Amino acid sequence: MHRRSMSGSTSRSSSRPRERACVAASSLTPFVDWFDQVDATYRSELRELNELNFARFDAKLEQRWAQLDAKLEQRVAELRAEFQTGLASLEGRLLARIGLLEGRFGLLEGRLIRWMFLFWAASLGTTLALR
Repeated sequence: MHRRSMSGSTSRSSSRPRERACVAASSLTPFVDWFDQVDATYRSELRELNELNFARFDAKLEQRWAQLDAKLEQRVAELRAEFQTGLASLEGRLLARIGLLEGRFGLLEGRLIRWMFLFWAASLGTTLALR
């Protein structure tokens, strides 16, 4: 039989866990290596999958960007056409108003010339009468 030490374990059994750990570690090394290999495989597959997904995402993003650009160009063209139509309408109305104002200024000019002639005639008459 074995003698027990003060801690309650035998001297022979205290060396066994270390031996068992070494034996367990050496017997687990192939499993650890296999798990590392599987992990590396999964990582590379995940990296490839992520790259494929990113490529699809990038292609979709480019497609949507092109669609958005086309819609924006179409909308800008529509707005430009609406603006030009509105500007042409405004120009027509302004020309009509300017024509109306020119007519009114023509009438005012005629009245002013008439009043100036009457004032000149009255001033000339007064000057001749006083001499």
